[in-house]
Amino acid sequence: MRTKTFFLVSVFLIIGLNSFTQILRLKENADSCKIYKFWAQEKRKEIQAASTENKLPFYKSEFSFLLKGQAFCGKTYSKTNYSQIISCGQNILKLEKDSIIKISYIDTLFLVYQKIDSLNFGDNNTVLKLAEYALIKTNKDMIVCDNYFVRAYKDTSIKFTDITINNYFSNLYSIYLAESNADTKRNYKKRLISEYFVLCRFIEDNKLSINTRESLTNVFNSLIKNCDDLLVDLASFMSDLPQDVDLKIKTVNNFIALLKEKSCTESKEYEMLIDTIIRIDKSSNSIIAKAELLIAKKRYSEAITAFNSAKATMTNSSMIEEIDFRILEIQYHNLKNYKTVYSLALNISGSKKSKALIYAAKCVAMSANDCGSTTFERKCNYYYAADLCERAGDSGSASSYRRSGPTSEEKFNNNNPSSIRLSCWGVTVSVR
Repeated sequence: MRTKTFFLVSVFLIIGLNSFTQILRLKENADSCKIYKFWAQEKRKEIQAASTENKLPFYKSEFSFLLKGQAFCGKTYSKTNYSQIISCGQNILKLEKDSIIKISYIDTLFLVYQKIDSLNFGDNNTVLKLAEYALIKTNKDMIVCDNYFVRAYKDTSIKFTDITINNYFSNLYSIYLAESNADTKRNYKKRLISEYFVLCRFIEDNKLSINTRESLTNVFNSLIKNCDDLLVDLASFMSDLPQDVDLKIKTVNNFIALLKEKSCTESKEYEMLIDTIIRIDKSSNSIIAKAELLIAKKRYSEAITAFNSAKATMTNSSMIEEIDFRILEIQYHNLKNYKTVYSLALNISGSKKSKALIYAAKCVAMSANDCGSTTFERKCNYYYAADLCERAGDSGSASSYRRSGPTSEEKFNNNNPSSIRLSCWGVTVSVR
């Protein structure tokens, strides 16, 4: 009985002693918490009193006390306390000249920012700072950096700047270069292509610097140098298109634009993209894309038919003028139908009118030998070509055409007429 009683008393004493020890430890931690907060406040006073060139050691002391306070205060450390750590650390980074010491503070600030993030004490700047510090801390971590950038981009309340976009895209490209697994590398390549279009649109919509766009394009051109760099993975990309129709259309159009930029329009992959866009998008843009494909395949008459089909769906006069001018160019450069080009050119108005008149003048000059029964009459075609150039505002070309007109002797031999009728074009021109 005495043994049992002694045992119970011993157990109660041990439990009591442990509880007492815990109480003492809690009190010690609470005291230490207050002490380190106090010393941090004292250092802050010294910082305020010190000159700018002498503030750094006081900032470092305050930073040390704040960190020790965080260790002892635990959950009682407030959002304000963490903000003080960050503010103090940022001031140290501004004043510290030694790059190695700066990195050590960045290592610590990275951990503090992670703690702030886990406690939901952060603001819009927190995730971007974590992304930034993940790249410059001692143990650089591009994957962690990328994860934070992705988080930041999904949060519409966080404002991306030129620097942020550059860092995000460059880091993603570095991850791609470092990746050795073929499947994972292909996924990064796909993401880089997709993000390039998204970020370029973001730069345009938010009126960011043209230099940022150029920087992204330089990185992108390192990824996609030519057709082969793109076509090898295009089938894989196309097999994983977004389900949303609008997003799918946008993605396919992005690839079409990219293949055109890289001179891949004669590839079977380009034709596949055109067929895909026509299936999912019945707009005039898709029909125009089909026309461009037919041009690449030298099927010019079919291309003109496609352009006319696109015109039939349009109501915007400037877009119709663009299509008419495109048809004119095909007729002139590819089909050599000068009479047709001449007729089209005279009917084009708006912003393309002057260029169209220049084409009309070229057609008249190119057909001069076939228009007129005598040399004099045929040379008078150049007067009309000159008139058209003057209407287009091209005085240089007008002068050149006039020099190709009849000579003084030819005029004299033809009774110096003041004008002549050009039956081919249905116009009368002055002979001068």
